[in-house]
Amino acid sequence: MARHRLDSIDRQILAELQADGRMTNVDLAHRVNITAPPCLRRVRALEKAGYIKGYHADLDAQALGFEVTAFAFVGLSSQAEQDLRAFEEQVRAWPQVRTCHMLSGEVDFILMCVARDLPDFQTFVTEKLTAAKNVASVKTALAIRTSKFEPGIPLPAFALDLSSICRVRLFAWMRIGERLQRVAVFYDCSDFRIRSHIGFEAHRREHMRDDIGVGDRRR
Repeated sequence: MARHRLDSIDRQILAELQADGRMTNVDLAHRVNITAPPCLRRVRALEKAGYIKGYHADLDAQALGFEVTAFAFVGLSSQAEQDLRAFEEQVRAWPQVRTCHMLSGEVDFILMCVARDLPDFQTFVTEKLTAAKNVASVKTALAIRTSKFEPGIPLPAFALDLSSICRVRLFAWMRIGERLQRVAVFYDCSDFRIRSHIGFEAHRREHMRDDIGVGDRRR
């Protein structure tokens, strides 16, 4: 699938959602400094392009009764592609295995497994893992504690690149008090907001002349 080029707003959206996938679209839009409708369109586009693969809850394994985390280092008798794929397919059917990586070197695969207790893990290793077709060797190691668990990728904190936002500047004449003043109103194409630092909307009804002129439109 062809992927569109990411700008700084896209990257900031990805960083925010990776940190908090439950964030509402309104909160996300506020954090990346655009309004909600274009923010939602960007998120949908990132999902469609495959940058966002899904949203998941981070569960507490010990609170749910899984006291053991262990790693299994697996060597296969045959490293033919069809045999490697057959083992990977078998691994997908084991709920105890949470991650599986093929490695270079002497070990073919490393599996990260969870179990309710040590006997539960031993039963999995002896009855399923070592008994699986083409498995030649299995070595295991128990995790004593987890010092860091941070899924995802190291996205840096992105500064918003305002140069990527299409801005249209409109000049208008307004009567403020006894004076006519030429003011600028900025229209941001990316988030469809009209902004003026002197409160254009507040003064428009009361002070704008009927023959107001608008000109000098440019980016």
